[in-house]
Amino acid sequence: MSSTVVLPVRKSPNKTGPNAHGQFALHEVLYCPNALCNIVGNPVLMHGYSVELGGSGSTKSKGWIKDPQGNTVVYFKPKMTLFEIKLSGPPIGPVVGPSVFKDSGSYLINVSWSETEKKCWEIYKETHGQTMPDAAQSIPVNAAATDATAQTLQGNGAAPYTEGEKTWLKTHFRDEYHFLQMYGLSIYKEEDREEGRAMLRAFVADE
Repeated sequence: MSSTVVLPVRKSPNKTGPNAHGQFALHEVLYCPNALCNIVGNPVLMHGYSVELGGSGSTKSKGWIKDPQGNTVVYFKPKMTLFEIKLSGPPIGPVVGPSVFKDSGSYLINVSWSETEKKCWEIYKETHGQTMPDAAQSIPVNAAATDATAQTLQGNGAAPYTEGEKTWLKTHFRDEYHFLQMYGLSIYKEEDREEGRAMLRAFVADE
């Protein structure tokens, strides 16, 4: 599933007191339990943020992430192997464990989201009236358009899966149970199963 996460962060290494802290909102965050670490990727640029890298020679930071108005939201910790954002420490921020990155190690992290998953997520958002806000404001939902889309998809899910659709489902998601679970739906609710069939058919139609 995807969600919004708000991180308590330090805005600048040169500030102290309450003004040194802020919030960094990450939208459409994917849960990846097997990942080595949490990753902030290129999608933040779609929400109006900008990234400036200060270079490895800086003693106070390795760069910043700024909002659309040019205000610094969070900075990267200095002298780190990779670019790591600076979280606020307790009591404002969470208690965190030691870094998984070792000074003596070499790391290369590259992650991507498959086009199959992207399309399924877009369909899920349409049927649940979700939009993607940026760093400056929330985008209002067009309720009428969303309702019409949801009704269309619901109608497409009324019929049982065909044999071809079952094969596609097995190839991409193992089975209906795992497909529904991935998108917050339950195989024990007929309305969820109908919604799942509509989502699958919408994706298959785009292939």
